[in-house]
Amino acid sequence: MTAESASTTPSSNPFDAVANAMQTAAGALRDGAGDASAKVQEVLPKVGNFVSRGAYNGSYYASYGIVFPTLFLCHIIPGGKSIASGIVDGAAAASDYIRGLRQP
Repeated sequence: MTAESASTTPSSNPFDAVANAMQTAAGALRDGAGDASAKVQEVLPKVGNFVSRGAYNGSYYASYGIVFPTLFLCHIIPGGKSIASGIVDGAAAASDYIRGLRQP
């Protein structure tokens, strides 16, 4: 009997066969987990970029869709200029507050 034929014949001990099968399965799981981790690391920045772009575009279009018509109506309505200047002052105060939070 040669070494090749000895390795292809099933072992006489069933526990050895189970142990070999479990080692093979564990190796496959380890390889699969490594592949899945690599895929997640590859896809995660793309998903984050997509979510960030969606939030930015949504806020941008909402600001144009809400703020400008509101200011336009405030200028049309008599006495609305004080409301418009209050909105502008509030936006400036919010910007100053955020700048203060960002500075150490």
